[in-house]
Amino acid sequence: MPLVKQHRPEVLLLDLAMPGMNGFDIALELKANPDLRPKLLIAITGLCDDGAKEMTDRVGFDFHLVKPLKLLDLLTILATVFPDGDATDQSEERFRT
Repeated sequence: MPLVKQHRPEVLLLDLAMPGMNGFDIALELKANPDLRPKLLIAITGLCDDGAKEMTDRVGFDFHLVKPLKLLDLLTILATVFPDGDATDQSEERFRT
């Protein structure tokens, strides 16, 4: 969470099955701290059953994408949520880490 607090990303992609603090834990913490929540929270996971999708909805994810990730799916989501975004913008500010 320190990086989220420091950088305040607009989009956050989280793997659900990470060691330690998993994607569900992070989403719940963001839900409890709305000032930190990015505009778009996306689960990237190998978990594709209905229970996992239901859980991602419940903890506050906006989208549930299954691995292997299809780049077109991600780009479509980004274009929908950020319709005025410029995909050619490669300024340093756009690609903060």
